[in-house]
Order: sequence, then C-alpha cells, then structure tokens
Amino acid sequence: MRTVAGLDLCDDVTQISLLTSGETGKMEVVTRPVLMGTEKYCIPTKAMKINDKEEWIFGQEADRAPEGFGTMYRDLIELASDDESKIPVLSGFIRHALKGVTFKSEWPAKPMLFITLRQLDSKSLRTVKRAVELLELNDVDIRFLSHAESYFYYSASQSEELKINKVCLVDYDGKTVRTGMLSTNRNMKPNVTFIDERQFELAEKSDIGMLNICRQVMDSEIISSVYLAGTGFEGDWAKETVKYLCDDGRRVFQGMNLYTKGACYAAMDVSGIKKLETGEIFLDRDKLKVNIGMDLCIEGQIKYRSLIDAGINWFEASNEIEVMLGKEREIRITLTPISGDGDRIVVIRTNGIPERPERASRVRLRFEMISVSELKVTVTDMGFGEIFPASGNEITQIVGIEDVKGEAS
Repeated sequence: MRTVAGLDLCDDVTQISLLTSGETGKMEVVTRPVLMGTEKYCIPTKAMKINDKEEWIFGQEADRAPEGFGTMYRDLIELASDDESKIPVLSGFIRHALKGVTFKSEWPAKPMLFITLRQLDSKSLRTVKRAVELLELNDVDIRFLSHAESYFYYSASQSEELKINKVCLVDYDGKTVRTGMLSTNRNMKPNVTFIDERQFELAEKSDIGMLNICRQVMDSEIISSVYLAGTGFEGDWAKETVKYLCDDGRRVFQGMNLYTKGACYAAMDVSGIKKLETGEIFLDRDKLKVNIGMDLCIEGQIKYRSLIDAGINWFEASNEIEVMLGKEREIRITLTPISGDGDRIVVIRTNGIPERPERASRVRLRFEMISVSELKVTVTDMGFGEIFPASGNEITQIVGIEDVKGEAS
C-alpha cells in the first residue's frame, strides 16, 4: 500500500495521520502519536535555536528544553510569512513532524501528502509551499486544503445516520470559537454541500459563554451530529454546553484529530483509493464557483471549450492554450456561475500584440486564479512562423470573476 498522509499544520499544535492496513487487512486512518505507545498526538508547533550553536530542536524537544537553553520560536507559519528568512525554520519543523514517515510508492501512483491549514490565504499558502519545497519530496504528490474542507471530508466519511440533517463543528483554541455548519442540497446532481462559517471571541473558558455561542448557531437548526475540536475543549469545564448539544438526539463527538484524518480521507477520495459513496461536491470560500471557458473555432465550427471548472480550489486552478487571433483581435472569455445566474462575458483586449493579417497571430493564453475572486489572464505573442516572428510581447489583465456583469473590458 502506498503512503497516504494527512498533516494538520497549525500555529499552536500539529498532527499527522496515516492510511494503514489494520489487523484484518481493512483500510483505516490512524493518527500517529508523538511517542509510540502513548496517546499524545499533538506536536507543539515550536522551534528552538540552541544558544551559541547553529542547531535547532523542534516540537516536544523544544517545549521541554530548560529555561535559557535557547531562543524559542512560536507561531511558525505567521513568523515565516512575515520574515522569509524563517522559512527554513518552518521547513525544519515540518521535517520533524514527518520524522519516521517513509513515503512509499505503489507504481505508477505516487505517495500522497495532504497538508491542511486553518486558512488558505495567499500569503500563508505561499509560505508553506516554499517550506515544503525545501524538503525535496519530489516523488510525493503534495496538496493543500483548508480546515473547512478537511472537516467536510471527515464528516462525509462517517456513517449515514450522522449526517441525515445538518452537521456542526465547534472549534475552540482557547481564544476564538469557530463554527462550521454543513448542509447538503440533495436536489442537486451531484449533491452539493455548503458550509456556513462563523467566528466568535471567547477569551477564557466559560461554560455559559460557550453555551450562548452554541445557542446562537444551533437553536434554529435541525442537526444530526456535532464535532468539538481544538485545544480549548481540554478539561471538564463545558458541562452545560455538552448537555445542550446532546439535546434533540444530536450525537456529539470530541477529538483533536478531525482535520488530520479529514486530510487523509480527502487524499483517498481524490486518488480513487476510496471515493466518497455519495459523490458529493463541497463548496466553501476557497472553491471556485464559476466555470471559465471560451468559444473557439475548431474544424470550421464554433465550439465551447472549458478552461477551468467550478468546484476546485482556487489555488489549483490554471490552464494554458494557444489560439489564433481573428479579425476582431480580442479574447472573449465566458464565465458561467454555478448559481445559474447566466453567462458573463469578459473581453481581453490585445493592444500591444503587433498588427498582422487575420489569423496570422498565434498567442498563448495563460489562465491562473490568484485569489478565489480574481483571474489573471496573460496573453503572449507567439508570432506565425518565419513570416511573422514572435515579438514576445505580453499583456496581462486581472478579471474579477465574482462581480463581473454583462461585458467588461
């Protein structure tokens, strides 16, 4: 069996889960303990530079180091995002977290490492990608997903009775409460699951405070199951909250490894090792909600060509094609929202491409999402053989795909 790993990388604690073959030979996802034989699964996301040495220690070792032993670094993702010189430190920590994991291939498929982060903003994603590149895991299929998507995959992989109605997540880190309500539209084919995310401040552990937040989120909803996650729920302080959550037959689960296991389930689904039985699509803030394409003249007929499909993470959305400019010398892109609001047309002008006869200018079109709502289109002049040499001129335009109405230029 090839290696499938899910790494939950957070600024406070980090966890890793692996797909294994149990004693019965059945596939199961198991969270890896910090020390074999223990039930401690959280690796402190910390690094320490030892005094007067060019040596670093990470995780538990850094956490247990005596006072004055070295300089401690916390919040490693934020630290490396603000200071590029600290990216190797973050990389060193990730290497430490993966220590003991051997990435084995099952030819022709690659081993898989899915890394889940709380938020997939451009800055954090770019930082973590650069840190992972330093590991030189060239033979590993590495992908990224948000906590929200990991939560979806975890929930979707549970028994049907736990998701008949809505499913709610309550994540508390001791300062902030983040809730996520999953609801599935079963009238759409395939089924589409949406998430409603909310955030509340709760600076100290307060049963009444947590109860009031849960009531705000859940009182008017029919919910099958509730998942409690985060280090803030450690201890036996939320008795009234848990009592409320268990009302109306709701099933309540508490655990720290929801996201890391969810990342493994995502890898299994994407790779085809074990597809979601329902085949549903998940749409959150990081998912592209617009199909992007254009009409092309193919064998004398105008045909629509899909370029980027809705439903994928924006940071994975890109494509590149070559076309010939016609008489109008413009690029017309069709945006089709999955909401059914109707097509939207965006016109990309080609000012800067040398004037040539009709269909004597070949251009390369590069489409790349730079955020969930911004499409970057790059047009590069490729010329037309020896008759019209390529100028190499480039035109770049940023298209806002969420608020384009009618024609834009």
